[in-house]
Amino acid sequence: MAKALIKVDARSRSSLRVALSAQQSARQAQGETGFSINIDNNKRNVAYVVLEWKSLRSLRRFLQSAEGKEMIRSWPTEETLEVVELYDLNEDINAE
Repeated sequence: MAKALIKVDARSRSSLRVALSAQQSARQAQGETGFSINIDNNKRNVAYVVLEWKSLRSLRRFLQSAEGKEMIRSWPTEETLEVVELYDLNEDINAE
């Protein structure tokens, strides 16, 4: 399993949740298995969106695709601060 940890400046967390939920079926068609939104307790405007994917390869395809970039751009956030790709050391990173 792979994850994208996306750090955003999110003033309206409820709007962010609505946007992510509305896009979920499109992301799932590309390999997403779930998502969560986590708030920085010390900087409440900073949120971490965690997108869980079947594989690192499918996650990278999504993040590099025009559709994936547009989805992230359309989130109701002030700014995307960072995108980090994570993978489980126990899994083959080249798996589909």
